[in-house]
Amino acid sequence: MRKITLYIVLAFLANSCSKKDSLPDYAFVIPLYLKWNINGIEYEYRVGENAMFSRSFVLINSDGNRKFVYELHLDGNEFFRITFFSKKNTERPEKDLVHLLNSSEGLPFKTSSGNHPGSVLIEMFASEQLTKSTEIALNEDKKLLTISLRDFTVSEKKYIEAEIRFSCFLISVNDSSLAEITNGEGLIAFRYK
Repeated sequence: MRKITLYIVLAFLANSCSKKDSLPDYAFVIPLYLKWNINGIEYEYRVGENAMFSRSFVLINSDGNRKFVYELHLDGNEFFRITFFSKKNTERPEKDLVHLLNSSEGLPFKTSSGNHPGSVLIEMFASEQLTKSTEIALNEDKKLLTISLRDFTVSEKKYIEAEIRFSCFLISVNDSSLAEITNGEGLIAFRYK
C-alpha cells in the first residue's frame, strides 16, 4: 500500500511539473545538463537534446526556511532533482541562494530526516524507483561543490546559473539497495524574478 501511495504522489508531482513552468532553453548559452556515473555507466542529459525540460522553484519548510529545488526531467515521469536547504530565510531569495551556492567548503549532503539548513539532497526517479541521498551515513564526507556562478537577465527575467560537481550514494526507497554516483557534474539554473 505504501509503495502504491508513493507512486501516486510521484505521478502527481511529475504531472504537475508541466513544460510551461520550465526554464526556457533560449536563456542559456550552454544547455543546462547533468552528467554522472553509476557502476561505471555514464549518464548525460541535456535540455533540448535528450532531456525533456528543466525547472526550478522555491518551497518553504515547516521551520520557515526555504528549499531551492532544481529538476531535470529526463523522460516521461523520470527526473533528477537537487534540493538546496536554506539557512538564511531573512534574506531575499536570490541572496539566500547565492549564499548557499558560494559555500567555499561545498554543501554537505543531508544524511538524516528533517530539515537541515545548509545541506543538499539528490533524488532520482527512474524505472519506477525513487532513490535519494538522504539517511545514508556513507554521505557524511561527501559534498556538492559550486565551480562557477553567473547571475544574468534575459527578457526581463533574472536567473542564477551554477556549474556544479558532486559524488554521493543513493538509497532506494523500495528495497534499500545502494548506488554510488561518481563524477557528477552539471549546469543548473534558478529563475528568481
